[in-house]
Amino acid sequence: MEELLRSVAALDANECFALRQLCSTAYLASGRVDDNACAGLVRAKLAWKDRDGYWGATDLGKKVFLWLEEDRRAVAQ
Repeated sequence: MEELLRSVAALDANECFALRQLCSTAYLASGRVDDNACAGLVRAKLAWKDRDGYWGATDLGKKVFLWLEEDRRAVAQ
């Protein structure tokens, strides 16, 4: 849990949105994935890039995404 909270605290708004795009087609449909934000996610161990240039979320990145979505829903209520 501590690693998860540290990861979330270190993200800026562009990185949060890029992570949401990597984990959800609903977010992906809203625009291009920001390469600079994804590079920041790589440094945080939340994303990776394959040989073909496609970005993906790591297991930790997927956990952070779920936490962000739960937090977003709680704020909306």
